[in-house]
Amino acid sequence: TITLQPNFLIHKELEYFINSNPDYCFLLKKHPNNSEEEIKELETQFLNNENVIFESVFSLISVFKNSDAHITHSSASAMESLSVGIKTIINSSYGKLFYEDYINNNLMFYAETQSHYAQLIRSDSLVDVKVRKKYSVIASLEQIQKAVDQYFLN
Repeated sequence: TITLQPNFLIHKELEYFINSNPDYCFLLKKHPNNSEEEIKELETQFLNNENVIFESVFSLISVFKNSDAHITHSSASAMESLSVGIKTIINSSYGKLFYEDYINNNLMFYAETQSHYAQLIRSDSLVDVKVRKKYSVIASLEQIQKAVDQYFLN
């Protein structure tokens, strides 16, 4: 799950990571204060990405329960993700300072580059491979969407 914030959407390194990892499903959860223009810009940016799902209906906690990891600029949603056992990758220097104690205690992680995202996403320190969500690494994006729909609608 990637939670968005007003004025801090998706920086280029994260965009490159999303575009170069079609086997991962990215749920983009908009912030209540994101403007329609910001959302339209993102929808255009990821128009051809079948692995990007814009989620705006369900609660943040429901989305986290459907995720293996969380990525954000510096949102307080990082604390909510911890409440359901999901670790967060912080991707801004501001967020790094704000969550420094959590990062130092390996409760959150910091990434700036595409290779660092990849390293963290694949590591057991971020996501315990024994408890990865069953639909996070399945072959078909149609299966991912079906699993997401089933979870949220049940």
